[in-house]
Amino acid sequence: MNQKRHLSSSILPVILLLALAVGCESRHSHGGGGHDHDHAHDHEHTGDGGGHAHTAPHGGTLVVLGDHFAHLEIIHDPETGRLDAYVLDAEAERGVKVPNLELRLTIYWQYMRKGSAVLQPVESQLSGEKIGDTSHFSGVVAELQSLSRFHLVLEEISVRGSDFEGVSFGIPEGNEDQHRSDDDHDH
Repeated sequence: MNQKRHLSSSILPVILLLALAVGCESRHSHGGGGHDHDHAHDHEHTGDGGGHAHTAPHGGTLVVLGDHFAHLEIIHDPETGRLDAYVLDAEAERGVKVPNLELRLTIYWQYMRKGSAVLQPVESQLSGEKIGDTSHFSGVVAELQSLSRFHLVLEEISVRGSDFEGVSFGIPEGNEDQHRSDDDHDH
């Protein structure tokens, strides 16, 4: 009996170390969303245990859709007022084609409604994307010329069968930080 207790107490630390090493390797769950997934860890883990950050592949502003179900990347050119929106997967790594025929946004600046924008789908022969099946939307919005900070509300978007309405975010900060504090990221 004493041998069993001694053996289990010497193996327990080894098992815990292995579990920790494997636990951070590839799987994690995002709180309550019920979507465990595998991925390479090419995003940052914050030191406070509050989740992880993604990197925008085009250098724009990341917007989380749902509980890290997908992302939207917004690129704003203040000189021209051009907005580009890319629909991305949960890890903000790959484009996700959506059926939307346009993306409608409400623009706020200094807490006042400044206008609205409609981004049109962008076709690409290279990627095979076409209207009604694209991950890229674009438009020039005169109200956004010379602005570097503003707020947008996306009316609606449908991604992989899930609809998102009234998604609110700031430019250039996005909404990734709001979701990071809610991220149940156990390692």
